[in-house]
Amino acid sequence: MNLAISLLKGLNISGIFPSEFGNLTQLTQLDLTRNYLNGSIPKSLGRLPLVTISFLGNRLSGQIPSEIGDIVTLKELNFEDNLLEGPLPSSLGNLKNLQKFMLSANNFTGSIPESFGKLKNLTNFRIDGSSLSGKIPSFIGNWTKIERLDLQGTSMEGPIPPAISVLKTLKELRISDLKGQTTMTFPNLKDLTRMVRLELRNCLITGPIPDYIGEMEGLKTLDLSSNRLTGPIPDSLQDLDLESINFVFLTNNSLSGTIPGWILNNKQNFDLSFNNFTESAAPGCQLLDVNLASSTSPSSNTSLSCLKMNLPCSGKPRHHSLFINCGGPATEFDGNEYDADGNLRGISTFSPSVDGKWAYSSTG
Repeated sequence: MNLAISLLKGLNISGIFPSEFGNLTQLTQLDLTRNYLNGSIPKSLGRLPLVTISFLGNRLSGQIPSEIGDIVTLKELNFEDNLLEGPLPSSLGNLKNLQKFMLSANNFTGSIPESFGKLKNLTNFRIDGSSLSGKIPSFIGNWTKIERLDLQGTSMEGPIPPAISVLKTLKELRISDLKGQTTMTFPNLKDLTRMVRLELRNCLITGPIPDYIGEMEGLKTLDLSSNRLTGPIPDSLQDLDLESINFVFLTNNSLSGTIPGWILNNKQNFDLSFNNFTESAAPGCQLLDVNLASSTSPSSNTSLSCLKMNLPCSGKPRHHSLFINCGGPATEFDGNEYDADGNLRGISTFSPSVDGKWAYSSTG
């Protein structure tokens, strides 16, 4: 059969993935995104001249067959959001033309094969949300065309290798939840000036925030939360385009010094909650979209208890029960008065109740 393109996206197709696809010897594009296909990926696909293959959002299981590594014409491979498992076959390192390699949201185990260091044309590599382990490999320094690198929510260990510093084409870097006890100072990203999204969350990073972050002129999202960062917020962050930046998360670190006034006057999402600042001129814990809950040390000169670390009670205990009508107005039910809960929750929000009995924080 001379079929060259098979685009069957979002058609609610169910059942076992048919091995007969391997007979479509002229097939170059195979897109079965968002269906209900189950079973394993047929080995017979390895003999096709595919350029694009996408099984995004199905229910495929088992291991990726090593035969997929025989499709040397492949430029885009997307197996995200399936039930695939087991180790990644080292044969995938033979896909020398591969540019987009997306495997997020599966159940892969083992480490990233050394053979992947040969994938020098990669622009996009994503393995978020799997059980892959081992250290982040130094061979990522070979991926000099990479624009997006996603390593969030795996079982991989730090530290982030120094080779990250040569990836000057990177626009989006997402790494989170690194395992192990080995801490690291902030990785050298000075030459990665094209960065748009930088997320290094819970990566065991110590020390100060580098001044050069302010030189990333196109930065839209910065998330350095849940590390062990210390020292003040660099003045250079003022050089970012604060009118167009979306989110800055510095939550849950040990940052100190004075909370800068330019942050308090900012209209974008800044989260400084759960830190150790020594001084703040903030009149409250939520200023527009700036979250300051538990952001200052216990010894800081402020009368606002919600600003202080660990959110100490501002007075003696006066209540022994609490009822909240989540998402609704104040009401009475079974003889109990339920507090209203009508505030819209933001991505970084601290909201105290009107009567001061309780508060809500969407971070920390």
